[in-house]
Amino acid sequence: MNLSGNWDWQTGKRIIAEFDSWKEKFPQVDEPYASPDGEIIAAAVRTEDDSMNVCANGEIWENGFDRIWYPRFAPDNRLTCLVSESGEWTVAVDGEPWEERFEFVWNTQFGADGKTIVASAVHSEKRYVALCNGVSWENGFLFMTQVTAGPGQDVAGS
Repeated sequence: MNLSGNWDWQTGKRIIAEFDSWKEKFPQVDEPYASPDGEIIAAAVRTEDDSMNVCANGEIWENGFDRIWYPRFAPDNRLTCLVSESGEWTVAVDGEPWEERFEFVWNTQFGADGKTIVASAVHSEKRYVALCNGVSWENGFLFMTQVTAGPGQDVAGS
């Protein structure tokens, strides 16, 4: 999928977000990330109620979390983050957390078209599984490293 056809190729200057003002608005602002098309800048921020949230182009997500880690944009510009609620981790996509919760979640990967989002996780039974678009594999493994999303493949249940 060629996303460069969606880019604004005009020269000049255009303000996407006033990132410097976020430092005045929030007690903590983490490293910013830009979307593949350059239209969105986002960062994890600590809000006044001491929860973590994501600010994207000046707007914060509806849901706050205990912790936010590894913000990354999918090729289709959806923003993903690893998020913790009450000590349990999952993936949030554009502010909506996946239903399943785990002790740990890491290594978000994307299919080339951006439709497939894969993350590695460890269940409470100390078994490693992969998550694909919010659904975990049925079978877990004692050891598993470096899960990768293939181009356009749905690996749930594999």
